[in-house]
Amino acid sequence: MHSPIEITFHGAAGTLTGSCMELRWHDKRVLIDCGLFQGSRSLEHLNWAPFPFEPSRIDAVLLSHAHQDHSGLLPRLMTDGFTGAIWCTFETRDLLPALLADVAVLHQAEVTRRNLRYDRADKEPFAPFFTDKEVNRVIDHIQPIAPGTWFLPVEGMGVRFHETGHMLGAVSIEILADRQRLLFSGDVGPATKRPRNAELRGFDHVVCEATLGDKIRKRVTPADRRLQLRREVDRALRRGGNIIIPAFGVECTEDLICDLSALAQDLSAHGHDVYVDLPLSGRVALALNRCARRTGATVNNRGTGRTGLHFVETVEDSKALNERSGQVIIAASGMCEAGRIRHHLRHNLPRADSTILLTSYQARGTLGRTLVDGADRVRISGHDVRVRAQMRTLDSYSAHADQHELVRWLETKRPISGSLFLTHAETAAREAFARLASGIKDINNPVIQPYVGETYRLLKGSAAVRICEAAPGIEEWLAEDWQNAYAAIVANLKHRLEEMPTDAKRRTTLQAIQNLLDERSPASTAATTVKEPPSPQRQLFWAAGSRADIAPSTVELIDQKRG
Repeated sequence: MHSPIEITFHGAAGTLTGSCMELRWHDKRVLIDCGLFQGSRSLEHLNWAPFPFEPSRIDAVLLSHAHQDHSGLLPRLMTDGFTGAIWCTFETRDLLPALLADVAVLHQAEVTRRNLRYDRADKEPFAPFFTDKEVNRVIDHIQPIAPGTWFLPVEGMGVRFHETGHMLGAVSIEILADRQRLLFSGDVGPATKRPRNAELRGFDHVVCEATLGDKIRKRVTPADRRLQLRREVDRALRRGGNIIIPAFGVECTEDLICDLSALAQDLSAHGHDVYVDLPLSGRVALALNRCARRTGATVNNRGTGRTGLHFVETVEDSKALNERSGQVIIAASGMCEAGRIRHHLRHNLPRADSTILLTSYQARGTLGRTLVDGADRVRISGHDVRVRAQMRTLDSYSAHADQHELVRWLETKRPISGSLFLTHAETAAREAFARLASGIKDINNPVIQPYVGETYRLLKGSAAVRICEAAPGIEEWLAEDWQNAYAAIVANLKHRLEEMPTDAKRRTTLQAIQNLLDERSPASTAATTVKEPPSPQRQLFWAAGSRADIAPSTVELIDQKRG
């Protein structure tokens, strides 16, 4: 009996992170990626919400690469009942143990930090959704396969990987099923890093990332990139303070460390050392050490001595860097949302002689994006922090294809007889790229920009049909986050009050704020019963799981888990 393929977008659709797509065909279910949501607090809360599908009913996972926004929820998937194989390249298999362990460490540290904040004393404590113990279960279920080799993750579905150059082991995923040919881009790397794959032309449906769909980069060689970095470092150190570089992704971080290691000996001779303050482990740390040695720098894993390049291991050594000046400090995370970068920013942002160098894309709702947008004050771990440091950006370390490179990548996949879906991008980037992609010859139907929770039926040779809409108001919810607005107001409130001419004006302003809050207090609304709208997590579950094969009792289970 014929059964068309259905695809549901559970993440990275209308937002940059949380890559996860579910293919349903006959009684088979396959996930493509299972990544963490990163960005605003509302997005991050989805990492705690129940999966909008039954993990025990997923037959296999096809993993495009090891970055945490594509792989970071795999341990939780295992904990919640998944027992199938996780298919990926050998390189991704080798990287995952270290990267997932680091995700677990960062996540547990962030949970502990938030629970200790004085402004959360009366709140229910956060609980980690997985620990490093669950990481080992993921590794046991990995099934590595070489790019270019056909395999069958489930009966009747042929799959083949194709390298993308985004990072070590990153691939696009080609699928043959239901007499259709599908392609999922994964993350596409810059043209200079992509291998020459065999021509892949003629697909029914293509899902393509559009992270830099509105950006055009100047082409640079590795030598140009190192020169740009040297200029930024020299400019920053002449100011007298530290240069803080948020680290993003294995590939970008390794490139940065390789380039900095070439400068480390010379910098050390002038009293400036390079500190790699990352909780990296296993194969990743070894790879970075090998990279540093290839360039001739001396590596010190204990973070002591004057040898130029240091790997900082302990939290105590990391905090000790806050007492230093004139140093280069690389720390995670790349969007400044978690990890050791937070305390480095807290101590260096108020310093007019320090520099913050951002080398990666900053998603909407992140602290990194707030800094790029020119905030005068920010809140970090419950503290109001004045921004006096100089903000600098350097995009030559990006591991994503820009607009022109994405267009060329798509042109090599024509004709696309069905639908082109654009994912993994913020609204402006996706809309800009959709306009360009619509004009590419042999893309035969309107470009689709799906949102989290939407389901489409994939038909051979014709446009996909949407059969399940996203939750009401999901676009607005993804675009805005009240907690970011709150942080901005609180960070600036005292300063704005101090700028007012009289105490009477200050009292009047505070009373107006109090009056607004009192209008919505429980006492003032007791006489009127207003049905509270469902939470974003529950809206997403309804959007993605409202079909007949999802048991009604599952909705009740969500309520129990959420208390």
